[in-house]
Amino acid sequence: MNPSTPLNEPPSKRRRTVPWDPAKENVPPRPNLPTPQSTPGGPLLDIPFAPSTPTPITRPGVPFAPLTPLATPLFQSSAPKKKQRPIYVNGFLQDPNVKPSTKGVYTGANRGRSKLAPFTFAQFAQLTSMGNLEEHEWNKLAREHGVLRQDQSLKDFQVEAANHIVNRDRDLCVVSPTGSGKSLVWVLPLLAQGTGVSLVIVPYTSLGHQGELRFAGTKLKSRFVHSKNKSRGLLEEIARGAGMFVVYVCAEMLETPTFANLLHSESFKAQLSGVYLDEAHTPHESQHWRPAYARLHLLRRIAGLSDVPMIALSATLPSIYRQSLLSCVGLKPNYYLIHKGNFRAELSVIIKFMQFDIISFNDLVFIFPLDGNPASIPQTIIYSDDIERITKAFWWCKAGMEARGILDTGFVDLLHAGLSTSHQESCTRDFMSGAISILFATDKVGAGMDFPNVKRVVQYCCRDLTLVQWEQRRGRGARTAGNSAVGILLVEKSMASSETGPSLAAPGSEDPGLVDVIRSNTTCYEMITNKWLENPGLSIPCGARCSRCNPSLLNNIRTFTWMPVTNLAPAVAAPAVTGPTPPSEAQQAIAIDKLKAWRLDLWTREWKDKWFSYGPDHLICDADIAALAKTIHSIKTTDCIYKKAHIPHFTAIAPPLLQKIQAIKLELYPDLASDTPHPNLPVQNLAPVIPSTVPEPAPYPSIRWANDLPTTTPSRSSHSQFQSQQS
Repeated sequence: MNPSTPLNEPPSKRRRTVPWDPAKENVPPRPNLPTPQSTPGGPLLDIPFAPSTPTPITRPGVPFAPLTPLATPLFQSSAPKKKQRPIYVNGFLQDPNVKPSTKGVYTGANRGRSKLAPFTFAQFAQLTSMGNLEEHEWNKLAREHGVLRQDQSLKDFQVEAANHIVNRDRDLCVVSPTGSGKSLVWVLPLLAQGTGVSLVIVPYTSLGHQGELRFAGTKLKSRFVHSKNKSRGLLEEIARGAGMFVVYVCAEMLETPTFANLLHSESFKAQLSGVYLDEAHTPHESQHWRPAYARLHLLRRIAGLSDVPMIALSATLPSIYRQSLLSCVGLKPNYYLIHKGNFRAELSVIIKFMQFDIISFNDLVFIFPLDGNPASIPQTIIYSDDIERITKAFWWCKAGMEARGILDTGFVDLLHAGLSTSHQESCTRDFMSGAISILFATDKVGAGMDFPNVKRVVQYCCRDLTLVQWEQRRGRGARTAGNSAVGILLVEKSMASSETGPSLAAPGSEDPGLVDVIRSNTTCYEMITNKWLENPGLSIPCGARCSRCNPSLLNNIRTFTWMPVTNLAPAVAAPAVTGPTPPSEAQQAIAIDKLKAWRLDLWTREWKDKWFSYGPDHLICDADIAALAKTIHSIKTTDCIYKKAHIPHFTAIAPPLLQKIQAIKLELYPDLASDTPHPNLPVQNLAPVIPSTVPEPAPYPSIRWANDLPTTTPSRSSHSQFQSQQS
């Protein structure tokens, strides 16, 4: 028999099957215990073991000899002893007796010799605190480096923020309007320091790609580090410094082992000018589904960046959002606040309740051009947070364009995170160049995106939307000086319902600020926004920038449909009606003086105390009064006034204005006394003149049933007419 060795194991014995006994069917089986080995004290091979006793039961009359341990084990393992390997944390050798404080985030890889140590260089610059620079000095630096044109100047908040950053003594929080130039805040300190790195944390990759191209052609080096652009050569270039670098990175990329080698590099930390949190409202809204933002408070502690200032920038940052920066991001409580609000006079806002089903998209019909020319479409972004819904809206729009005779629909495109990277980049590039006029998008095209020519921003449905998100999206419009834009918020029926929808007293899971904007029936929308966003300044009505104060803005979203009209009978010419001649310049001057006096009296009696921010010219401006006086001879109804003047509160002002115009016409044209109703009588729209003799209609030449009609659509120019209806 072969001896048992570690290399020659004895053959295993086949287990004997116990026969089945019906009497012991419900008795638990006896455990199979190992048979003890024979010892010099006597044979124990047949001694049974009880499962509850630690020692074997001896047979009667057989003396028990205790088992003695062998001097050497029967089986010796041939495997070598395990060596004590070094422990690495954050990519560095650690004392095995010291437990690391944190692990899992901002840590380096512990495999691969090239990844165990950070980037090291023999010589590198060390940034120190600097004194404040004057405004003209900052302007000179910005123009010399090509950041500003020669005819441009920096804004006050940009200079103030740059001085605080170069001082390197406190954290900073900057709140300024969308499109005001917050991106210069992380560039100006580099110009004064001459070298360094600005680390900019962005919420979306689209912002990183756009930021990488923003300062092309200048002495600044912009780099966006992401999953497909994180080579060791790129990180080594950033760690070495020797220049002015702006590094864009998402919060998730900061936690990777690849980026840890850069964070823990002594040369990188010495040249780090500041850590910038772009779109700083993001942590408050996304910390639950983007945990990387909730762990940003560990960044400076783990990487040893306590002396590097952190700067948070956003256009919408009320106090509750700033509180999240303290707990999630690690902003120091003694931070310095620069608050300029988010007021932009070039932006208007329209709030409109939807009248059709969401899936029909009929509330978006106003985006189609009435003249059939795609060039007349203002550049538009249509937002929806539902990818499936925004995709259906995109195809609905393309089908609607083709139905209106616009076969080339390349000016309509779709952009969301589920599409390929190449499509996202090309779509963004085409939209910036103006090749795309209508862009259906999700939050992928959200805060921070800079498009120069957007004239219209539409939010389709607002459930689960916050007021901060809406203001950020509305801020994508009018990014070029001199332009204006309108933001259109389309509220679905479930949100607009006064019975089942949310209210300010019970908002449910909806944002109270947005609910207040939707539910308000009398208050200016701008005043509500300023209150919830804590914008500085006077809380007064805007006058003409919101659809509450200026209902004429709703004309921008009136819908028009084609109604084919065929086989028109020849129109019956009505007898000519002679009217008064146009007023002379002297008559116009008299009419203007009387209308201004009437306007002042109306403002004093009815509007002065109710709308304290209004002046007489807010009711009807001087230009409209002059237009009415010039055509006063032809004004007979309130519709005539509507066509010639833009009056914000038309329904309240037009009837008494028409009465005053009729009274002035009696003074200017005494011959009209018999034809003009008395000015104190109720105003009624005049019915059209019906001729005394109406010719009998001609008989139909033939009757054609609907199924026999031609399938071709009549041309619009000769056989169609517009029918307008307000959606």
